[in-house]
Amino acid sequence: HMDVSALHSAEARAQHERQRTQLAIDAAGVGIWECDADGAVSYWNEAMYRLRGLQPDDPRSPDQIMRDTLDPSDHEHLLAMRRQHLQGQNAYRQELRVRLPSGQWRWLATEGRALHDAQGRLLGMAGVNYDVTERKMAETLQHEKERLEQAGRDQAAFMARMSHDLRTPMNAVLGFTQ
Repeated sequence: HMDVSALHSAEARAQHERQRTQLAIDAAGVGIWECDADGAVSYWNEAMYRLRGLQPDDPRSPDQIMRDTLDPSDHEHLLAMRRQHLQGQNAYRQELRVRLPSGQWRWLATEGRALHDAQGRLLGMAGVNYDVTERKMAETLQHEKERLEQAGRDQAAFMARMSHDLRTPMNAVLGFTQ
């Protein structure tokens, strides 16, 4: 015979854990997606739309939204990576450029993994999207700073050489005039 109160408390703990997990996902703005074994998107949570500046009631299919918002080269690469991952060839992680309705571009990271049933048959994939725009902007600024610092060093070296190259003949001219 089974203890009904223990069953209820286990269910309550599981429900509480699901609520905590959902809170964390919502607070972090993490998009969750699934696709079938053919690679067609079968599920997007609300954050997947919001990451693209869209409302969850957008009438387009997620596949159409991806075609409409992703940089075309990123979209082709994403589809190729998905096919390779589903064939067991590589990890599925990529950073994508997404155009918002305002025309602004954002960077999203996508990570996923293949899903299999108990017999090992491929069911599809599931994964997450999250915004990495600020990190990408910081990396770009750091690269630009390094480039400008190198340009400054190159300019200083050039000016030192020019100064030396101009001084050498001038010394001869000044010496001659004296």
